[in-house]
Amino acid sequence: YDYTADDLWLDLGEVTVDGERVEGLEAGMRLAGLAGSSRAEAEAGGAARLFTQDVTAGPVSYSVTFEEPAEAAAFDYAGEAQSLGYAARMRFPTGTDTSDMAAALAAGLSMEGTFRLGAGESRFSATEEGETMRGSSRSAGSTLGGRFSAQGLDYELGVTGLATEVQAETLPLPMAYEIAGLTGRLSMPVARTEATQDFSLVLDLDDLRLSDALWSLFDPNATLPRDPADLVLDLSGRGRLTTDIFDQEKMAALAETGEAPGEIERLELNRLLLSLAGARLTGEGAVDIGEADGMEMPPAEGTVDLRLEGGNALLDRLVALGLVPEDQATMVRMMAGMFAQAAEGEDTLTSRVEVKKDGSLTVNGQKLR
Repeated sequence: YDYTADDLWLDLGEVTVDGERVEGLEAGMRLAGLAGSSRAEAEAGGAARLFTQDVTAGPVSYSVTFEEPAEAAAFDYAGEAQSLGYAARMRFPTGTDTSDMAAALAAGLSMEGTFRLGAGESRFSATEEGETMRGSSRSAGSTLGGRFSAQGLDYELGVTGLATEVQAETLPLPMAYEIAGLTGRLSMPVARTEATQDFSLVLDLDDLRLSDALWSLFDPNATLPRDPADLVLDLSGRGRLTTDIFDQEKMAALAETGEAPGEIERLELNRLLLSLAGARLTGEGAVDIGEADGMEMPPAEGTVDLRLEGGNALLDRLVALGLVPEDQATMVRMMAGMFAQAAEGEDTLTSRVEVKKDGSLTVNGQKLR
């Protein structure tokens, strides 16, 4: 099927919950310049059906409103984007019952899709018990994508050029910030296996800038450097699931006992970066984790190297602002002297954290356990 539309309007009709109509709820979406295609075909041999879908549109607009006069509550959300794109692929094995997701994945069920929004902006207001909060945001574009099969789950979210402002009656000043880029990625197994599988988690926040009004709430004299903040956490490793995470009965049983649905064999810190207010913390390392013996902690072996630049200067500024008492700052400096080493460069400290299979833990050779 191929389809096009100059303008497509979608409006929410009547909504009922437990047979009762929900009053005061309205929602709608407008898609201009819509073009799309959908295809369904049998896989060679008839073992599965293959589905593909591609849609583009733009500009697009959307809105949701809800009012509850008896509770003095209301919600209003609306926005626009220059473009929209959606692409999806699915393999659906013949005779698959999706109520048993573990069996469906084992039979070869797989899905992948990507949703993209171009540059746009949105606005909201929320009222509860007579108090109203308002906000707006804009971005240069965003992407949401994922892949799902017996081999695992991959999920990715990305936003560029994000700017947000929130105003509330309980806040003395508007809260505003900008982020050049925000990325999140998750990859993990979903099915029980005897062999270990890879997993990873990446969070990347690039160039976070707070507004001067927000800074002035706790630092009116600009004592702290107002450089953009950065955060990167890049983790990966290997492990195995001992329970299918889509088996609801087994997952419920684990929730009652507090047991984990799997085991981690190796955890790697590929990159750690936290840059904030003139200080910079970086790190990397890896730890191998053995099998647990009964209720005891599993044996582990590995090292993590950390490096802190500008930490003392930041601590001095926090003391000057009154955010950290002098006696607590002194204790922090004493601990740093015990478990960190001065490195090349001004105000730079390094630490090597080592854990061994016998359960010992050392920091720069100082034994903690």
